[in-house]
Parts: sequence; structure tokens; C-alpha cells
Amino acid sequence: MKPTLRMNRALRTALVVDDDATNRKLISAILRRERFLVSWACDGAEAISSIAAVDFSVIVLDLVMPDVSGQEVIVHLLETRPDVLRRVIVLTALNDIDVPSEQVFAVMRKPFEFDRFVRTICECADQRDSPVEATMSATG
Repeated sequence: MKPTLRMNRALRTALVVDDDATNRKLISAILRRERFLVSWACDGAEAISSIAAVDFSVIVLDLVMPDVSGQEVIVHLLETRPDVLRRVIVLTALNDIDVPSEQVFAVMRKPFEFDRFVRTICECADQRDSPVEATMSATG
């Protein structure tokens, strides 16, 4: 049986990193509706462990969290897995943030616009699956 787009989308994985349970549930529900398999982490330390264990298609990362912040996760990824940063969508309620948007796929403000968020997560997953990205990963 030839795979369809819908079947392929069911294979996409996402990690939701947020210390607020309500935000995690909301974002997870949106991702599941778009046929992502969703995992979540309550803080940056859990996120770092999860990212080490699973090659997620998309990582939705809150910046302000206790213990290990989203900023610290980004620094860790810069040092250990810079390729993963292009799969990170930062969500923040902060107006003044210190995350260069060229390091991550997108920076979005909370509260976010639903349609724009869905479009952004799908574009993020799609860019990972594109032949150009696969070729670049294989050659360099």
C-alpha cells in the first residue's frame, strides 16, 4: 500500500516543553489534531533528556521555566546538537527575549494565533522532511 500524506503526518513527533500544565495540554491537543505523536516535558532538564533519546520532528519550547530554563536548553543544544535548533519553536510571553530567531525555526508570542501556530508547526516538520534538508544532512 502506497503511503499517503495523512499516514506520513501520523509519523511526525513533537515535544512540548512547558512548566504550565494547561499550556502543555492545549499545545499537545493542537499537535495531536495535526496528527503528531506528542511527548511533553515539564522543564528544561526533562527536555534535554527527551531530546537525547528521541529525534523529534518539532520541539515547542517555553523560555521561562524553573530550574533549567528554555534559554538553557537552547544553549545546551547549541553546544551539543545545533542541528536540532532548526526544529525548535520558542513560545514566550516575554516582550524582550534574547533568542536570535535565526538559531531556531520560529519565535512566537503567547497568546498565539491558532492558525499561525498550526501553520508554523507544520512548516517546521515539513522543512525537516524536505529532500533539500535530507541531502544537506547526508553531505555535510
